[in-house]
Amino acid sequence: MSRTHFERSLIELHVRVADMATLTEDQLRSAMIALKNRDAVLAQEVIKNDERVDLLENRIEHECVSLIALQQPIAKDLRLVTAVLKMITDIERVADQAADICELMISELPNLTITIPSTILEMGNYAAGMVHDAVHAYLQQDEEQARGVIERDERMDDWFEQMTGYLCDLLKSGAEPRQVIKLAYVAKYLERVADHATNVAEWALYRLIGER
Repeated sequence: MSRTHFERSLIELHVRVADMATLTEDQLRSAMIALKNRDAVLAQEVIKNDERVDLLENRIEHECVSLIALQQPIAKDLRLVTAVLKMITDIERVADQAADICELMISELPNLTITIPSTILEMGNYAAGMVHDAVHAYLQQDEEQARGVIERDERMDDWFEQMTGYLCDLLKSGAEPRQVIKLAYVAKYLERVADHATNVAEWALYRLIGER
């Protein structure tokens, strides 16, 4: 494989990563819209579309392995391919969390007796923004943006602690236990999404400076 061919393959790889990240971000935002609007139909679409993210991950992984085998990249190029292999795992996990939220809540949405806390909706939007910015930092080789995403994770941890306390109080007040517990899981899934976004940002840094 010539150097020109290799560089063209890298460009195509970046495009696929961007496509996968965009679909994943859309999945997460759609999951939160389904939750907010109690839309079981949209929740089902999110669950169904999770397979598309899996297929993209498999394709990117195959392309990365082929690049390593055929080109045997060294130094910076090897870091880039390694970063992509690690990043797509975290991006796929974000899509899984979006589908998990929908699978968890789909049976509750038509008859939900609890008002969805605004903090959970904020957490969803914030987490989706972290995913977007982490991938953007990788694509644009933006070290400052990558570090900014990592710093933002602390706010998600704080929100999760707040939601834990709020939902415990809600449970004590006599709210439907099953629904409260499921909302607690939603909050935890979103906190994990932020963790995965942080991992993506750390791999973006690895691409740039060779360390996480």
